[in-house]
Amino acid sequence: MNAQLGIWIDRKKAVIVSVTQDHSVLTQLRSSLRAHGRYHGAHDSGGERKYEARHEQGLAHYLDAVARHVGRGDQVLILGPGETKRALARRMGQIKSLTGVTTKAAAADKISDADLVATIRKRYRLPV
Repeated sequence: MNAQLGIWIDRKKAVIVSVTQDHSVLTQLRSSLRAHGRYHGAHDSGGERKYEARHEQGLAHYLDAVARHVGRGDQVLILGPGETKRALARRMGQIKSLTGVTTKAAAADKISDADLVATIRKRYRLPV
């Protein structure tokens, strides 16, 4: 496929932008992750390890859903405000079907869809 993609991601949502010379396509994915606070023991009877394991499993499911929009050989710029962008880059590196994907992660605060498209188009030197 060899697409040029940009992904803005945080723990609540991901916006995937695929750009070509002529047009851009945006796809939004919402996360089902809850806020990850400290374990206080009263949440459930499973203990802190199970609490953390459930959170990590939910995060992995979310990152896999985002990674399904990426194909072998794609170029991907991953933007976002927190650690989730780096977690996505690591997760994509673990998926065998994404061998050859070029990724770059960079910090970015919340951004409008139009500004995100412009940023991705500039990154790949396409007309804005």
